[in-house]
Amino acid sequence: MAYKLVKWKKPPALGSKLNTDGCYVEGNCGIRGVISDSEGKFTLAYSLYIGPGTSNYAESMAMLFGLQQCVQRGLYNIIAEADLKLVTSCVTENTTIPWRIIELIGEIKKIVTDRDVTVKHCFR
Repeated sequence: MAYKLVKWKKPPALGSKLNTDGCYVEGNCGIRGVISDSEGKFTLAYSLYIGPGTSNYAESMAMLFGLQQCVQRGLYNIIAEADLKLVTSCVTENTTIPWRIIELIGEIKKIVTDRDVTVKHCFR
């Protein structure tokens, strides 16, 4: 078995970092995330039940909700990290978006453009 060291990195000066995760169990979804400042200090955390859906829906909602919280707090220069490659590639690449999350990805892309957000895939 191979192991890979994964280390959390602080965002650049005057930036923020959003780490998100969606949860899907037997048709029910939840979201959670953490926003940190450029010194690595905790700004906000959230954990919410969002009802029925898919894993892609949960991951997309986790990122959208977190980005909306960043907007409400007037944050720019944000690094948003999620562990589902599908969601990050739908936002950052010219990838086919599953129809069930196309509106969510559109809302995420608007915030990404307006707020200078860098979206990255990260390992669990």
